[in-house]
Amino acid sequence: MAADPHAVVAGRTGGGGSPSGDVIWAVASPRGAAVRGVIRVSGEGAWDVVASMLGPASALPRKRGVAWVAVPVLGHEVHGMALVMRAPRSFTGEDTVELHLPGSPVLLAEVGARLAAAGARGAAPGEFTRRGFENGRLSLAEAEAVLDLIHAEDADAARRAAAVLGGGIDRSLAAVRSGILDARALLEAGLDFEEGETGEVPVEVWQRPVRAAMRRLEELVGEQTVGAGASDLVLLGPANAGKSSLCNALLGRCELLVSDIAGTTRDVLEVELPDGVRLLDAPGDLVSGVSDIDAAALDLRSRLVGSASGCIVVLDASRPDPALPALDGLEPVCIVWTHIDLVDGAPRFVPPSVEGSADGLPAFGVDALRGTGVAELRDFLRARAVSGRNACGVRVTDALRRGLAALGAACGALLPELGAAELDLALGCLDEVAGDSTPEDVLDRIFGQFCLGK
Repeated sequence: MAADPHAVVAGRTGGGGSPSGDVIWAVASPRGAAVRGVIRVSGEGAWDVVASMLGPASALPRKRGVAWVAVPVLGHEVHGMALVMRAPRSFTGEDTVELHLPGSPVLLAEVGARLAAAGARGAAPGEFTRRGFENGRLSLAEAEAVLDLIHAEDADAARRAAAVLGGGIDRSLAAVRSGILDARALLEAGLDFEEGETGEVPVEVWQRPVRAAMRRLEELVGEQTVGAGASDLVLLGPANAGKSSLCNALLGRCELLVSDIAGTTRDVLEVELPDGVRLLDAPGDLVSGVSDIDAAALDLRSRLVGSASGCIVVLDASRPDPALPALDGLEPVCIVWTHIDLVDGAPRFVPPSVEGSADGLPAFGVDALRGTGVAELRDFLRARAVSGRNACGVRVTDALRRGLAALGAACGALLPELGAAELDLALGCLDEVAGDSTPEDVLDRIFGQFCLGK
């Protein structure tokens, strides 16, 4: 009995584990019977493998082109169409041949078996797209956009993926990179000079292209956020409302510092929950006694939270007259009442009224210490995240946000050498978007999400 043409060959690793240049094949059309089925073959020697399978009377074009061919299979000749693409002008950047045949799963499996006998091996999920990435035919962001386009659930999602696939984000990042390199060169030129000496580069001169780059990155973060689904949420609320304790409770372990002293959280801290949910624990609003460092922390929050798709309002149920905090332009998805163990009265917690617009928001009462209400909140966040996830938006947004933070740190650096180091860090974040500095295991996870034949 013929093997399933959509099955992964036993014992084979993901796309990155294959020898470079070997010939791979896979069914590139959807599973099941159809009027037309497509088998894709790629790699150095792909033309020879297909020609060998077709036989000496093959009409397979030796160069680029399309031709009608007869495939000897199941004791008969089955007529179809062959499309030949020569390296580097193909999706994978390699010699590629596509066979368009009647879409019978049994027929396609038999043709695949004949290709295997001729020297091809079954492709891993995403291996064709990964080869295109490794051969410089598309960036990692564009490769992920292929996945997003395949799984787009509406026209807007498809349009966003198509924009990335068309190279829009790569062109924008090239301009950002150019500005950062200009600033880096100016900063480097002034390192050997003291303030006031001839040759010293004024701070405002090298910071000008950096701030222009920051503005463009902020725009790109906003564009990616639209497609990033519901996985990134910022915790906003008064200082000492229990945001860090809530994160620890949702995570199931103590990872963030918790203190009774208001304003303990100074940075925007990330907490990864299961199923792709990511919480950003931001500095809380201070009612009084705002120092310079407190103001800097709140300014950092305002600059970084723009990458999130929404916010969770965290309020202390034991405090009188609760009010909605500053939302920094984010859409609230729910209200979480903490410290419900300190509320006297009814055995079942009843959310108090809130000053401001909170009508219609889901409300959860949580005791982070005992775990009361944590499971219900976690289920809500998981369900919300799964509904809108896309592959490219989350990873790209994370890299852009870290690059933006590095540029901000460069502008605030006390020493030119520190500013230069932050600019280098920002350039590294841009490399992550294109995939120039992405670890192999991360590539394996990304391309492992593709179906066979892509």
